[in-house]
Amino acid sequence: MIKIDKVHSSVELIEKIIQKLKNFSRSSNDHVSEPVYVKKLISDSVALAELKAKETATVISTTGDSNPQIACNEIEIEQVLLNLINNAIDATKDLKERWVEVSLQETADKVIIKITDAGAGTPKEIQASIFDPFYSTKPIGKGTGLGLSITKGILKSHDARIEVDSDSKNTCFILTFKKYKS
Repeated sequence: MIKIDKVHSSVELIEKIIQKLKNFSRSSNDHVSEPVYVKKLISDSVALAELKAKETATVISTTGDSNPQIACNEIEIEQVLLNLINNAIDATKDLKERWVEVSLQETADKVIIKITDAGAGTPKEIQASIFDPFYSTKPIGKGTGLGLSITKGILKSHDARIEVDSDSKNTCFILTFKKYKS
């Protein structure tokens, strides 16, 4: 009987994953963009991650003096930022130093958000795979391997991109958006 219960719960999990993928593909097709200040996106995402950060004694900091706007679906970009911040918290929870920094920079036409954590970086041999669906560095049962794939898809629907900063001594993801110009 126990094996049947495990099979049943596994089927339910797969069903939920497929439904989330369907919802994601629909939401990216119905994409509605509005100008949003980036500092609001960052502060709202950090606020949502604070409880998890406190539970693991992880310090989250933000840097950047400017406050440009990007045209986006606010909820989707907050989802992206929250996913990356939560991944950083998970990745550093067993380290002596536990910190995450979200930095904001802008150029004449771009907005760059970097999410850096205390980790030792992403090994070059897995950098090409981490955005693939169902690829996970987390132990079995701790992740679906969909977070970074969905993140990349959301950013692509916003004409933005995500990359790993190979030059950083710590783990760092770089998000690049087009700056909104009114």
